[in-house]
Amino acid sequence: MIKSFEEKMKAIEEIIKTEKKIAEKEGREAKVGRLSDFKITGREHYMLTGILGIDLNTNGYKKGTFNVIYGAESGGKSTIALEVCASIQMNNPEAIILYVDAEQTVDDTFIDRIPYLNKNNIIFIKENIIEHAFNKVIEYCREGVVDAVVIDSIDSLTSIKESEKGLDEAVMMEKARVLSRGLAELGGYIADNQITVIMLQQERVSFSGYIVKTSDRSGGKAMRYYPATVLKISKIASENEKEKDVLIGDKIVTQFVKITNDKSKISEPYKQTHTFINVDRSKKVAVEKRKELIDYAIQYGLINGKGWYEIADQNGELIKVQGTKGLTKVFLENTDLYTITKMRLYALALPPELFIIKFDSIKSLLEKENAFLKKSKIDRATFLNLPEYITEMDKTEFHFEETKPEDFLTEEKFKEGTYNLMSSEEIEKLNNPEMEKENNNNDIEIISVETKGE
Repeated sequence: MIKSFEEKMKAIEEIIKTEKKIAEKEGREAKVGRLSDFKITGREHYMLTGILGIDLNTNGYKKGTFNVIYGAESGGKSTIALEVCASIQMNNPEAIILYVDAEQTVDDTFIDRIPYLNKNNIIFIKENIIEHAFNKVIEYCREGVVDAVVIDSIDSLTSIKESEKGLDEAVMMEKARVLSRGLAELGGYIADNQITVIMLQQERVSFSGYIVKTSDRSGGKAMRYYPATVLKISKIASENEKEKDVLIGDKIVTQFVKITNDKSKISEPYKQTHTFINVDRSKKVAVEKRKELIDYAIQYGLINGKGWYEIADQNGELIKVQGTKGLTKVFLENTDLYTITKMRLYALALPPELFIIKFDSIKSLLEKENAFLKKSKIDRATFLNLPEYITEMDKTEFHFEETKPEDFLTEEKFKEGTYNLMSSEEIEKLNNPEMEKENNNNDIEIISVETKGE
């Protein structure tokens, strides 16, 4: 006998209710339900990184997902991954990072370029056998004792069978088979415990018949299907600034890096953004965030002009400077203006609904970044015995006082974001007020019946 829609829905509701009760008794999340019943489906689970090249491309990272960063050698993959870890720790000071250093290259000199990274909260796995490494990662994620995992890199891991064979003996697809099993098992644990996984890969050349694919990745089909985002990092140019700066030093070697969104389940794919990475290990800087902000602020019209530039300060007064180096000096001297400009940029460049729902975490992230930048400037000026470079602003804690998303969004953008955050039921009620009245009447009748029953 074919059941009616009402009978089907009633049976489904009973199944969901039973599953929830069983899950509650067992201390786990129910595996059956509507989308709203699960933890990591909403936009509130997106994490912005503070790296504009990432945030304006993928809207940050989403908790409970696999993500890939790949590219050529020395392109900045590990640097970006560690910067993301630092932003996770800024959002949550108690966050614990699990770092699989299969390349055995992360040391104090490398990691000290990111001064606001808490090294004590990073657990390193120095293992290059993929089965052993993944077993450890699965164990940590199953127990839910870490908040993020970085695997650096997939290509540096080798399987047990590969390690036992001679270099002249072929071992076909063994690593891909291990990855297929490992990622499938890991997927459930990272979703349940809201753990973000970032896997680094090297760019490879693939020969398929007569076609040579110059940009490819190893790891088999699993490395293509499982990731929520795949970002390609490409070195475009490098710049060696020799003009001496008293606080920064006389040598800044910067790489201009293009970020291509090859795949994304959480944002628009195929977008291209860029960032700037400092490759001079003697400087305590990894991503050149001031330089990055200047580029995007010009692009989005927050800074006007060519050659001579104009930017409005905190009080709305125009500051005129010559060249991007002049703008860098303004942001170095006025960290609060840097922070406010970055907030204005997020309001312009992010989807309005994401900006609205993540506004408090963006405020917190930028306030903490502001504090770190000021502390870094004060520490360096004090070490160099240059107290004249420390201003009263540098000593003052910055806060976005009593601000709301609508203070940074236009009225049109705020309405668009609010509308996009509404559920289909809320939109239907908005467009059909009679439906809401009918639902309210039904609720009154139900309450009346229940009261009589009591």
